[in-house]
This record gives sequence, structure tokens and C-alpha cells, in this order.
Amino acid sequence: MSRKDYYFGSKYFRGLGKAFFLKVIQEAPEGSGNRKLLGSVVDEIDYGVFGSKEAPKPEHHFDHEIIIKKLIEHGLATRENVVEKQGLAALDYALSVKRERGADLSANFPGIPVEAGLDIDYTNLRRVEITFGSGTTRYYIRRGLLEKLYDKLDGEDRHIDSRMDDDKMIINSIIIAKHFVSNVSFNKEVGAEIEARAAALSNIGATLNFKKTSERSYKVEFNGDREYLIALTGLEWSRLDR
Repeated sequence: MSRKDYYFGSKYFRGLGKAFFLKVIQEAPEGSGNRKLLGSVVDEIDYGVFGSKEAPKPEHHFDHEIIIKKLIEHGLATRENVVEKQGLAALDYALSVKRERGADLSANFPGIPVEAGLDIDYTNLRRVEITFGSGTTRYYIRRGLLEKLYDKLDGEDRHIDSRMDDDKMIINSIIIAKHFVSNVSFNKEVGAEIEARAAALSNIGATLNFKKTSERSYKVEFNGDREYLIALTGLEWSRLDR
């Protein structure tokens, strides 16, 4: 699979790298596998027209939180301070939307649970702006801490796991949200295909308010009582070499 199978857009965060926003947000309560992607190692997946690899696949490859465990094992952090957090509520982000011709042109409306059953043509997607609501938090591991681990292990990724290679990435941050607003615009009118499925939005276990704001734009308010993983960033081990 390629990046376009998982993500609809990206945003660069200073000090952490490019955050990729999931087409289908995932439930992520405390202690869940999705929450434990932070500090885990995942595969890199194809990105760009020439298939260069720089996006993280949002699935565990080795043990959950293997990087967090190594940081603690080598005395570089404790369970209490290894992960830091930053509130993102009331911040607005315009995302860089990735459009690729080829397979999987039709996919889930960006940034809502798959249960809504609301698909769009991604070649028609123009812009996505997200405003994070109360409780939205970015959890992250400081790059400086990861660099200390790199130095401690003399840059040898095999000390993380013998299966480590150049096609792996460390998940160094995740964004968790309960409430957010997405303003989505398209290159041409797509009202008929979306409005026909709007009735399903009230049956997915969270509050989704879908509103057409113009012939080519829509506003989706997500107000749930559960926490969802909506974005993540990945870092290649070799990039920790200063």
C-alpha cells in the first residue's frame, strides 16, 4: 500500500517533522494499540511520484512502544517523563492535500470514522482546513531524547531490533482529538454523492454535523465522547545522526 491509501493530507510541525492526517480516524483510548503507536517502529510506505519512502505506515511492526522501552532501559527517560504533550485546541491548520491519479481514487471523506460510509473522489479534493477543539493534544517524544538513544547505541539500529532496516520509521508524535472542525473544498460540485449519505452520519457512535457551505465546500463538525487518533509523524533512525 502507498501513502494515499492511509492519508489525505499533511502539515509540517517544527521540531517533529511532517504530520500525516488519516483518511479514516481511529479510536485511540488510553492503553490501546493505536495510542501505543507513539514510540513504536513501523514500515515506511511509498510517497511521491517516484515512490520515495518517507511516510509512516500506521501499523505496528515490532513490539508496541519499543523505542520508549529502550529509552527507559538505557536510563535516558522514565515512564513518567518520556512522553510530552502539547494542547492544540483552537489552532487552525491548512493541510497540504495529496492528490494522485491511479488506484483508490474513491475513499472515505477526509478525517471522519469509516462507519459513516461517505466516500469522495480524491482527485477532486482541493483544500482541507482543520480547527482543533477542546482536548486536542499532541503527544510526542523529543528529538533530542531520540538522538541520545542513537548515541547510546552508537547508531546501531540492530540494538533496537535485529529486524530493523532502512525501510523503518519511528513514530515520534501522534495527535489525539475528540472535537474538531474540518472545512473541505473541492474543484467541482460534489453535492449529490455526499448529501445522499448524510443521513448515516448520526449512526456512528459519535456526533457528526455535516453542513454544505457552498456548491463546492462542506463543513464537518466532529464532537465525540471518545478519543481518536487523527494524525502522526515518523522519523527515520538514520536522521538522528547529527
